[in-house]
Amino acid sequence: MNEVARVCREENKLIEINAPRVFGSDGFERYRYILDACANEGAKIIVNSDAHYHESIGSFRAVGEYIEGCKFPPELVVNASEERMMNYIISRKGNIFE
Repeated sequence: MNEVARVCREENKLIEINAPRVFGSDGFERYRYILDACANEGAKIIVNSDAHYHESIGSFRAVGEYIEGCKFPPELVVNASEERMMNYIISRKGNIFE
């Protein structure tokens, strides 16, 4: 996983953290492994709610607490702030917002 995280960092790609999967079968251990590799390599992540119901859209509290508890560097969570997300998009596609 460290190799994958390293390549993602080098290629400016994000690793997706799927919120419902974190709380599924063996999700805590699997995602801890992924988060540790990303932190070690400086790879950025993006968190999604994978909502299948309108009230679940953007439901990140529990996964956010989990990520925080893993001591994951908050600056590597791209969609934790609008500014960080916009900067990432601009870094990949140029300023499409002008």
